Amino acid sequence: MRLLGLVAIGGGSALAGIGFSGSYSALAKLGFDHGFGWFANVFPLGVDVGIVVLLTLD
Repeated sequence: MRLLGLVAIGGGSALAGIGFSGSYSALAKLGFDHGFGWFANVFPLGVDVGIVVLLTLD
């Protein structure tokens, strides 16, 4: 059971990292394309943190 838990934590972390990097690059490009300027680098963090916060509250 302990090994299964470690595999789940490792796999979940890898999946979260892949999802975050894809989301970040897509949203940053979208922000630059829409003229957000320097804020385009911060915008994806706000969206992803907002998703995590709202899922936690749910």
